[in-house]
Amino acid sequence: MARGHRRRRRLRRGVEGAFEVLDPAALLWWVVTAPVRLLRALLNALG
Repeated sequence: MARGHRRRRRLRRGVEGAFEVLDPAALLWWVVTAPVRLLRALLNALG
């Protein structure tokens, strides 16, 4: 069971590493889409 747990830890680390690589891109995407969302909300409020 110890070996399986070690493998899970390694896999989890790999997944976390992948998310660390993708996180800045996701943050950038949120920064780019946030103003568009706000603009749409304003248009909906005015319309």
